[in-house]
Amino acid sequence: MIAEGDRAVCRVVAHGTNTGEFMGAPATGKSAEIAIINIVRIQDGKIAEEWEVFDRLSLMEQLGLAG
Repeated sequence: MIAEGDRAVCRVVAHGTNTGEFMGAPATGKSAEIAIINIVRIQDGKIAEEWEVFDRLSLMEQLGLAG
């Protein structure tokens, strides 16, 4: 995590197994791992805005739902 001024940035690697319906597709039982970057703006000690970026296509490919 990096923070400066009223902004903070956090990079997270999430992993899991698709065991339920996802975006209208039935469970695949496949595992996936993605990197996520969150950026937040803090105002008066609270999160005022948040932006999140992750590679959705990579996730769908890993689950066998694209490609």
